[in-house]
Amino acid sequence: MNGLLAAIASLAAPMAARVLASLGFGVVSIIGASLAVDQIKGLVLMSLGSVPTAIMQIAGLAGCWTALGMVFGAVTFTVTLFGLTKAVRLAGLG
Repeated sequence: MNGLLAAIASLAAPMAARVLASLGFGVVSIIGASLAVDQIKGLVLMSLGSVPTAIMQIAGLAGCWTALGMVFGAVTFTVTLFGLTKAVRLAGLG
């Protein structure tokens, strides 16, 4: 019984380290993607600051802001998914 527990413990420690490393890489990639998309959003909104208000309102009624939100969401999802799959491969779990 002691030998079995020792074998399980010897297998669990490296696996736990890999899982924790993968989670760490995942968190870093999610935070990095979020910060990058927030910075891009800020740049887009800053470049639209010189556009007249009436044009901005018409663009809003036409759904441009919803479409822009969808594009940013898709970019965030793609970057995050890519980062997580790379983190899992790096940790040797996938």
